[in-house]
Amino acid sequence: MASPAQQLPPGWAAEWDANNQRYLFIETATGRTQWEPPAPQVYDENAPSATPPPAHHGKRRQYAAGQTQAYYGGGESSLDPGYLAGTAAQQGGAQLFTPGLVGENQFASQQTQAGAAAGQAPYYAPTEPEYINAPTYGQQPAAPYGQPVDNLANQFASMGIAGQKQFQLYTANLLTSPPDPRELQNPPPEIRLPPNSCISPSPTANADPSYQRSTLNAIPTTSSLLTKSKLPLALVLTPYRSLKEGDDAVPVISDTVIARCRRCRTYINPYVQFIDGGNRWRCCMCNMTNEVPQLFDWDQARNQPGDRWTRAELNHSVVEFVAPTEYMVRPPQPAVYIFLIDVSNPAVQSGMVATATRTIKENLDRIPDEDGRTKVAIVCFDVSLYFFSLPQGTTESSMLVVSDIDDVFLPKPNDLLVNLAEARESLEILLDKIGTMFQDNSIIGSALGPALQAGFKLMSPIGGKIMVLSSSLPSAGAGALKNREDPKALGTSKESGLLQAAVPFYKTFAIECSRAQVSVDMFLFSAAYQDVATLACLPHYTSGQTYYYPAFNAGRAEDAIKFAHEFGEVLAMPIMLEAVMRVRASRGLRMSSFHGNFFVRSTDLLAMPAVPQDQSYAIEIQIEENINTPFVVFQTAVLHTTCYGERRIRVVTQALPTTSNLSEVFASADQVAIATFFANKAVERSLTHKLEDSRDYIQKSLVDILLAYKTSMTSGGAGASAQLAISENLKMLPVLVLGLLKNVGVRQSAQIPPDIRAYAQALLTSLPSQLLIPYLYPNFYSLHNMPAEAGTIGEQGVILPPSLPLTSERLERHGLYLIEDGQTMFLWVGRDSVPQLIMDVFELPNYDTLRGGKTTLRVLGNPFSERVNAIIQKIREMRRGPYYPHLYIVKEDGEPPLRLWALSALIQDRADVLPSYQQFVSTLKEKDGELVVVDFDLLEAAKENVQPLATGRRVTALSQLLATPHSQREGKLSATRNRLRINVELALEDEDGDPLEAYHRLVNWTVENYPQGHSAESGLLELLEEATRVLKDHNDGVYRGDLKYLKLWLLYASYVDRPTIIYKFLLANDIGAEFALLYEEHAAVLERDGRKQEADGVYSLGIARRAQPLDHLKARYEDFQKRMMTNMSTPTVEPTPRTTSTSQQSQRQALATTSTLPSSSSRTLGSGRSAIPSMPSSSSSRLQIFVDPTGEDSVAGGKSGWQELGTRKGRIKENVPETKKLEGSTIKQAGRAKRIASASSGLSGSSSSKIVPYRDTDDTPPPPTKAASTSRSSGSSSSSKAKAPAKGFAIFVDAQEESSAASSPAAPPKFTPFRDEDESLPKATAVPVGDAVIKVKQSGAKTAAPTSEAEALRKDPLKNYDVGSFDD
Repeated sequence: MASPAQQLPPGWAAEWDANNQRYLFIETATGRTQWEPPAPQVYDENAPSATPPPAHHGKRRQYAAGQTQAYYGGGESSLDPGYLAGTAAQQGGAQLFTPGLVGENQFASQQTQAGAAAGQAPYYAPTEPEYINAPTYGQQPAAPYGQPVDNLANQFASMGIAGQKQFQLYTANLLTSPPDPRELQNPPPEIRLPPNSCISPSPTANADPSYQRSTLNAIPTTSSLLTKSKLPLALVLTPYRSLKEGDDAVPVISDTVIARCRRCRTYINPYVQFIDGGNRWRCCMCNMTNEVPQLFDWDQARNQPGDRWTRAELNHSVVEFVAPTEYMVRPPQPAVYIFLIDVSNPAVQSGMVATATRTIKENLDRIPDEDGRTKVAIVCFDVSLYFFSLPQGTTESSMLVVSDIDDVFLPKPNDLLVNLAEARESLEILLDKIGTMFQDNSIIGSALGPALQAGFKLMSPIGGKIMVLSSSLPSAGAGALKNREDPKALGTSKESGLLQAAVPFYKTFAIECSRAQVSVDMFLFSAAYQDVATLACLPHYTSGQTYYYPAFNAGRAEDAIKFAHEFGEVLAMPIMLEAVMRVRASRGLRMSSFHGNFFVRSTDLLAMPAVPQDQSYAIEIQIEENINTPFVVFQTAVLHTTCYGERRIRVVTQALPTTSNLSEVFASADQVAIATFFANKAVERSLTHKLEDSRDYIQKSLVDILLAYKTSMTSGGAGASAQLAISENLKMLPVLVLGLLKNVGVRQSAQIPPDIRAYAQALLTSLPSQLLIPYLYPNFYSLHNMPAEAGTIGEQGVILPPSLPLTSERLERHGLYLIEDGQTMFLWVGRDSVPQLIMDVFELPNYDTLRGGKTTLRVLGNPFSERVNAIIQKIREMRRGPYYPHLYIVKEDGEPPLRLWALSALIQDRADVLPSYQQFVSTLKEKDGELVVVDFDLLEAAKENVQPLATGRRVTALSQLLATPHSQREGKLSATRNRLRINVELALEDEDGDPLEAYHRLVNWTVENYPQGHSAESGLLELLEEATRVLKDHNDGVYRGDLKYLKLWLLYASYVDRPTIIYKFLLANDIGAEFALLYEEHAAVLERDGRKQEADGVYSLGIARRAQPLDHLKARYEDFQKRMMTNMSTPTVEPTPRTTSTSQQSQRQALATTSTLPSSSSRTLGSGRSAIPSMPSSSSSRLQIFVDPTGEDSVAGGKSGWQELGTRKGRIKENVPETKKLEGSTIKQAGRAKRIASASSGLSGSSSSKIVPYRDTDDTPPPPTKAASTSRSSGSSSSSKAKAPAKGFAIFVDAQEESSAASSPAAPPKFTPFRDEDESLPKATAVPVGDAVIKVKQSGAKTAAPTSEAEALRKDPLKNYDVGSFDD
């Protein structure tokens, strides 16, 4: 709008808003403001006037009716012009409205009239310059994206009719579109909330990206849609962002009136709904209705009624509440700083000790101490500990030496930790002396572990921050480390082991510090190996930070300046003490994993003893259930104590629209947030797996995104294509991923020292997006031909030259270039630079006299030098954080290591084995054309063992799981199961924990990773039994009205044989009774069992109770009724009472009374779905099951009658053997059968032998001769018709011998043991047996030689047993 004043109606003025880059229109009569151009208003003389309000009563809540806003479907109301200033303008006779004294319809009509009069368009997030279809270099920039706002959409929005703007998706071809670094400066995609979603038109109602940003600014409504896009869903948080010049301070609410949801504990925010005449408000996350606090509309400072719409929590997304006493476990503690200074010989010789003590002294005034309570202590260490006592009332200090580092103790109970203000002079004198005290120290060694223990003992009762300054590898006492640097392991799979902690001491100690509210910052200076990976565990788990200065030498002014600047900034930084952070989200969303420097105390509670400024955290989000709301809300709450001794709650609220359109999901993706999330995931995977796995994971994630976009968003689908398509707003994502793959923390190289790599990984997981993006994709400026305005002062400070693509093709031999990544700066000087350029910048005559290396660039007396120095200084100051990058002069033909280091920042070029950007994109194109191979044969073979899920299973994940061998699969799953189980235990122990969330994660993980469902291996049924029982009465039954808890019960019911008992138990105990899901599932089970009349009653009960969502329940009921009408011809099967005969009832009266028990009314879970089976009987009556007289009816009557539901283990207790003491009892030994060669022995009744041999029957005839009795055929002479005794069996004999056996008298049986053949005994002559089954081998008989051993055994089974003599 060139001249808006000429186009405005009378009474309006236009003012340019520099922050939003658009005009703000002001009504001069009332001071009301709006973004849209005003239109001539048409007044209706016949419009009804508002009903006069009644008189005010006492201190009831009062606020202007025209400013009252709520969700009533009418137009939007306006905002009072004084909502930011905290005053309520009462111009034009504005009515005061007292909620609760008029009807709700009047409340709604007043809002409608106010909205219609205002003509205010719905609030949208501030628009930004175009971030898609950006022009290339040399082209004229297009009009800003989304400006001006579509007039038709705004007209519809003002009427509340489909006014939400739709995302427009543009496709870019990565093969023909080179990266444009200017696109990284664009804001994230616009947040386009639906109309009437926010009760405030304030531009600060949604979170600024510097505080909180999402990878997707339009949340998919289903998990399947998110999976289809392959885009990650995560939040990137910087809740304690530093404030630069021009930034608005965070509003502080000091009246201690904090409105929170009773169910989900969400803080009131601009996205809630006011109902019931403004007396109540509905939570935007769980839809719970809450009472508005009585003092919410009272101005306590002026002691008069206040305007609720001026409250900061309803107009700002980032606010701080002053917490009342109920938010305090103990009174706010003072800030405590303990300095542990290494005074060993390497530390003294490098100048670290002198620089550190001087920096502390110079920054004593900057240490936060407004309330005068800050405490300070100094402890020095080498292989001993040196404490300094600072008695009150004197400036003298005394040093106390503790040489016993195995059992650390404090040599003095007081005067070691002193008040900063009271002992200021003593501290300054001591800091001056420390350098000279140890200047001749020749001790080489470090007792860092004992020093940490001493500092912990000093501050553990209070908490605070320990600052460690160490110059050597810990070598003495607890936490001693060994040099494990192995050059042969670099670049191999073993390198990941060097990035993990070498000993558990530091992680264990860090957890103890976290519990005691102690945070640790590490400043490391060693020129040799120092094991940064192990020492960084302390800041990682205590919300601290690691700072690394390799080869530090204070003799170089650049090293001393960098350390002094960063150390001073850390000392002056205000910190949050005793902090805990929790992120809440709307129903259906769950925080699944966390990345950053903190300790996860429970499933979603992050413990941070001291939160520094500008530290970033990434939180992965999972969609658990379908989202039915038009927008969702994320809220981050940080309960902390300021360093000034005040307990506060910082709340960051962000609202994002939902969508079921995949194109909108891609169009809303934030490439900066995605790259930040990928950096955290890469570091995590490099520690849990290998560096190679980390790189593969990131590259595969990018390929999946490209393939998903190609398949869903392009006309060619998944087929071959000459393009590599991606949405315009993600065009820089591939080059950011390439920068991550080439970053020192992840790069494939055998030349990167482990300490350098570990420090780079610490930066990747803690830097905010503003610092992380240049760390991945450095800035590249051309200085010798920069525009005339570059380096001069503009409206936004020093003007920087335009950024160039990171390729050496832009380098010219006569040029001067600046490359910076936020940690290091390179000033590249071409070999053909003219002498005048060298003279203006370096004050040297020519290029040959210039020396490369670390330097400090002086400001010379010429304009070009001033401009170059202004640009360098601007780069050092423009970003948040304490970092002060070094400046290196790099000559084109200078030292090869320095030159290669600088060129490695040009990530679009090929370096060593790493590809260039063109090669990387070509590789992505090749992988993008590959199809995902799924082994369907494997799925077909295992389909019988895969339990289907209502939400379905991902075929790729299922194929990968089934392809893993069973032995390896269980080993991989056990670690995750143990971790989830520990989270459950921690959540149950922690008062602020959420055990339902912990159980929910464990159950979901079990269902996904054990496709067979319930089994002994998965233990799913036992887990569900445990979760449902433990959470039933947890915290006075707080979870009984939670949908997640109800779903656990429903999943449990799906695995039992008689689920109707579960549903009756839920209704009797009021578990999930407000959700329609309970009645729908209960009715479905009854309908499957043919009990349609009961199913109809369940539907009617749910509708009568108005279970939510009621519309869905009614729709299901209508479908049920249609099915019943269709099946009218089929008789309905109703359960009939069982009858018993009079005789059976009379027999059971001795036990107790009986009652009929249909299958749906049983109190125990049976083993079958049918009714209780009856035993076979001659009569037609069925078996009566005994039940207590007060069983069924009393249970269904109320809550008190059915408090417990038995478990599966309790139901099968009859099959569990009873355990008893073994003392005095005899254990039966299971005998082992011995081999007996003869079968002719019998059973002697008088035998006292422990082993009872088998004997033939009594009617066995004696052998006719001695020779015959000793033959092997004697065992076959018994009759098959003779009656065998109880403990014997008859041997089969032919009919020929049956008669002879029957005529022979029975000889008394006798046991004949087997005996080897004795050569001294005469050979017995065998009597031939006619057609016996087993023929006796005769001595001396000649037979045909068998052809094989098998044939010989077949012909003569006893060939290996010679005929011997047997005793009678």
